[in-house]
Amino acid sequence: MHEMFGFTGRMARLPYFGYSVLAYLVMAMLGAAGAVLLVSHNPVGILVAAVLFLAVVVVGVWTAIALWIKRLHDLDLPGTHTIWMILLYLAGNILWSLSVASNNDGTFIVALLISLADLGVALWLLFAPGTPGVNSYGPPPGQMSVGPVAAAPSANKGDLSHA
Repeated sequence: MHEMFGFTGRMARLPYFGYSVLAYLVMAMLGAAGAVLLVSHNPVGILVAAVLFLAVVVVGVWTAIALWIKRLHDLDLPGTHTIWMILLYLAGNILWSLSVASNNDGTFIVALLISLADLGVALWLLFAPGTPGVNSYGPPPGQMSVGPVAAAPSANKGDLSHA
């Protein structure tokens, strides 16, 4: 669970992709279930759908931020970079909505450029290789941190007095 919801440590490219796809599929299934409940026109179903949609949004945002932070950590960058990433994403979506509502070509072009920048960030997180070796956020993904005793093996392999 820490892989998807925790904010510490590093995450390599392939696990980042896998957990992102998994989160998307789970949220899509829950969203579809909520949509089915919503069109049922049953008051209880509508209430359950609203709670389900809220849960999907909260868990989806939390998961995305956690995955982004760990991927940034693998690139030896602080998680605070997620602030501008979120703002970029929100700006693109807001401008898309405004361009559709107002039928304004200028807003559409700006929304398109921001969305392309957002896509560039997503591709960078997906394909940029992580920092080789230990960085400010720990050892490479998949490697355990090594304590001082294990890092310096004894010259006498049978001698356990230094272990």
